[in-house]
Amino acid sequence: MTLMPAFDRVTLDTARLQLRPLVPADAAALLAIHADAEVMRYSNTPPWTSVDQAQALIDRDLKGMATGRHLCLGIVPAGEGSVVGTCTLFGLDRISRRAELGFALGRFAWGRGWMNEALTALAAFGFEHMQLNRLEADIDPRNRASARTLLRLGFRQEGLLRERWIVDGEVSDTAFYGLLRSDWAPSRFTGRVPDGHGASVSPRIARLTAGHAPAYRSLMLHAYAQAADAFTSTPQERAAEPDTWWVRRIADPQGGSVAFGAFSGDELVGSVALEFSDKPKTRHKVHLIGMFVRAEHRGTGAGRALVAAALEHAQSRAGVRAVTLTVTAGNEPALALYRAFGFQLFGTEPMAILTPSGFQSKLHLWKALDDCP
Repeated sequence: MTLMPAFDRVTLDTARLQLRPLVPADAAALLAIHADAEVMRYSNTPPWTSVDQAQALIDRDLKGMATGRHLCLGIVPAGEGSVVGTCTLFGLDRISRRAELGFALGRFAWGRGWMNEALTALAAFGFEHMQLNRLEADIDPRNRASARTLLRLGFRQEGLLRERWIVDGEVSDTAFYGLLRSDWAPSRFTGRVPDGHGASVSPRIARLTAGHAPAYRSLMLHAYAQAADAFTSTPQERAAEPDTWWVRRIADPQGGSVAFGAFSGDELVGSVALEFSDKPKTRHKVHLIGMFVRAEHRGTGAGRALVAAALEHAQSRAGVRAVTLTVTAGNEPALALYRAFGFQLFGTEPMAILTPSGFQSKLHLWKALDDCP
């Protein structure tokens, strides 16, 4: 299977970012990033000193992307024009369907989850559109921030090469990380850093109980208001529902629905629910609904962990063979998330809902539970 012949027109949009090819006007922003000694602390090159270095990188990347040798995208926050970092797939091996992953982020953009969000989109593009089988990354083992970023994505540390780099006279080791296409599968992703690599980097996932109903109500009313195009219900409709409705939604005593929550400390910051059918002809299906993570907690792996928990529960229910869901057309981050779990599109419903921004179509997706690893 061959990779895409050229990447010079690739643009990826996430909830908060746009990943786009670099342009000559990005030179000053790139220099500001790569001239920072803190950003370059564990790089295999010393800090930059001239805008000519930035322009040389842009020229090289544009030529490499036009010929399909590698894919380098600038990271731009939505609604802004300046590049805050880059993410790259390079060293492409077409026969083995393998690529190396590189990334850099300006210090002023640290701590916002942007790199995780960008690399999630880039990895999904690599596995789904380029049909890669393996991604590799080479980092300084002292670079704990990059290690955490890779581990959030599901990478595993596979080896250590001693004294591999000498930069400005400083000798350093290399830690090798790898991510297989099969590692990208939902049941392999926990959303947590493995033991020995630091604390959890993703909210804790737990099944919701009746006691969580007030927090769940607050979260979802926020979701209906902030993501009006994503949901069929309005906040006004749901605010009028009695407390018993919210309890049934997350912990139906009859087993008709269950929900899982993502917690940051004691705060509920995300959720997803499953609705089961009691009809003989449709009880083999379950519908995934109400998927939402607060904006400030996106890019932490919470969404993946929630979907993984929901699928695991669905698979444990006797007789359930398939999961269905809907996504508003144009919601590419959600679509990429579900496709990473193996969901397939089977239809589009035009003018499915009317929202403040106009009519929205709904994409219908499904997944057979038989193919869950």
